[in-house]
Amino acid sequence: RGEPHAFERLAAGRYRVWTLNGAGANYTPALLELGPGETAEVVLRPGALTLSGALTCAGRPVLDGSLTARSIRDELGQRASGRIAQGRYELADLAGGSYELSIGGEGAMTQRFEARVGPGDTTLDLELPAGRIEGRLGFERLEEESELEVTVFPHGWYPESGNRGVLVTPDEAGGFAVRHLDPGDYVVSARGARRPVRAVVVRLASTAEVVLEREKALGVVAGRITNPLPAGPRGGLSIAALRHEPTGLLRDGHADVDAGGRFRAELAAGRYDLLVSEFGGRAPFVLVPDVRVEAGAETALAVTLPPGRAVAIVLRAEGWTPRATWRLRIDADTWLPFVFFVGSQPDGRRAGSGPFQLPFGTYAVEADFGDAAPLVTEFTVVPGEGTLEVVLTRP
Repeated sequence: RGEPHAFERLAAGRYRVWTLNGAGANYTPALLELGPGETAEVVLRPGALTLSGALTCAGRPVLDGSLTARSIRDELGQRASGRIAQGRYELADLAGGSYELSIGGEGAMTQRFEARVGPGDTTLDLELPAGRIEGRLGFERLEEESELEVTVFPHGWYPESGNRGVLVTPDEAGGFAVRHLDPGDYVVSARGARRPVRAVVVRLASTAEVVLEREKALGVVAGRITNPLPAGPRGGLSIAALRHEPTGLLRDGHADVDAGGRFRAELAAGRYDLLVSEFGGRAPFVLVPDVRVEAGAETALAVTLPPGRAVAIVLRAEGWTPRATWRLRIDADTWLPFVFFVGSQPDGRRAGSGPFQLPFGTYAVEADFGDAAPLVTEFTVVPGEGTLEVVLTRP
């Protein structure tokens, strides 16, 4: 703060100058046009406005937590940090405009709100959802499981997909709690367990209690890909095991495919669909439906990769939207979220548009921009050169 910084040998063009706003003042970014050979002096100053209000959950004051904000629907791109104390929050030094607030904390699902600041200081009271999952480990942790964590994610997601869930460390007695959850379906699982722990699906209305147990009825799926691929820059083939639950498919296992096309996965007894995956765009994603796993038995499979074509699903919208995600109907009855095919940005609200392969056939894609109703379209993958681009534009 107060110290000059110089950026040299910049090409002519439009620039945004900004600082990482942590504790202390929130400095407003500056936009400038830089001509050839031009020197420009930029002074960043805090904004003049404040956003504040009451922060409650189930009518009770929220005493602490983390608070950040970012400007939306403009070019400014201001990011700010604030404070929460004794049932109130405050964001100071803001420029006027629209902001998205993110409120979180240890053991809490991050919640987001939109606010308009200005003219003048703005007061906006906020209420966090009261949903809560409490639970415990129903087993003794092994010595090598000292870093075991419990994950709580919305159904259809998984920890590798982005920061859309909550990770908590159980206490010495194995207890844990996650709060500020909206109603919906959640998957509670253990990460870092050396022996399999059964994931639990919770249909949450207000509060729920969960006990995580070791898997006791295990079987094996083993097989081979008859026409395997050599490993590429993004790895080779892999298998995702999707267990059938009343709430839908739950990703509950994974296996890599070796150079000879062989794979093997130890799974809880049950009914599965297997998704043969290749994230480098060299082979199509293939769904193998209705695979039965019996306790103490081995299910043998042989899968041949069919021909396919690269597909890119592109979502377009004028201006800012709270999210831009999609899910794919990969067969007549099965919808899978985009994270299974292209991964996710860190906050899990923006789908990547990188190409991936699908077998020839007809599919549907459902785009979610955060509106009241999603946008759905069908498309057909046919032989052809290049990538098939499927564009969904927000009305």
